[in-house]
Amino acid sequence: DVSGKNGLDTLIASESGLQNLNITGCSALSSININETVVQSLDLSGNNAVTSLGFYETYLTTLNLANCTNLTSLTVVGNQDLTSLNLTNCISITNLNFRDCVVNNFELDTDNFPLLEFINFNNAFIPSLDLRNNSNLNTLNLYDCGISELDLRNGNNTNIDVFIIGTNLNCISVDDVNYATNNWPDVVDDVVYSTDCSTLTLNEIQTKSLKLYPNPSSEFLQISGLQQNVNYSILDFQGKLMQSRTFIPQENIPINSLQSGLYFLIIDSGPNFKFIKK
Repeated sequence: DVSGKNGLDTLIASESGLQNLNITGCSALSSININETVVQSLDLSGNNAVTSLGFYETYLTTLNLANCTNLTSLTVVGNQDLTSLNLTNCISITNLNFRDCVVNNFELDTDNFPLLEFINFNNAFIPSLDLRNNSNLNTLNLYDCGISELDLRNGNNTNIDVFIIGTNLNCISVDDVNYATNNWPDVVDDVVYSTDCSTLTLNEIQTKSLKLYPNPSSEFLQISGLQQNVNYSILDFQGKLMQSRTFIPQENIPINSLQSGLYFLIIDSGPNFKFIKK
């Protein structure tokens, strides 16, 4: 219990047997290290001295950082027990980094962070992110985080590096579909870009996510994004039927018997593709 120690600026207790910590009223505390301890609750609310925090391999269940108005960076790694994280009015935050951790029932309202530049959720669950009011964002990493809704229409997509894989996303709302398609290669292939995902039906999203590759090709074609068997036809450039079969996901479409040239692949109740047989 160091409550009321308003001259205390540094606290180090890493790899100790510390179980409880009361830092109420420690208004000058700017550095704290409780890594690899079993402290379960930490209340730093209203602390204007702290600017950067990192918690590694802790047993924290409750972390209250409300009104830490000078906090710029928060890192949480290897914490599987966090059930409550309060970041209300942390208006100076620029970096958020969560890795190998669980924050139960965590919904992040990034409207509170107008200066936010960097977001990383790596094997750390986050259900949704609405980043429309985060125009300073320059890095977004989402890896195995379970996210299912993402809005990136912040008016500054040209300055964001994006890496997304292992999510539950079907569609991402973006400023410009062509820019996102051509400049964000580190996004899984079956995600659709739209200027407003809320206007698309699930069938439209699934149809838009289909991609034909490799193109050009000499031996076979593959269609990514299909979840069920579909019938398809291949026509030459004059409209003559060259092939009509059923495509099974993960299997190849053989085209080695076709002459070199331009062809069209038509999926029943789906999009048409143009490809070149080498």
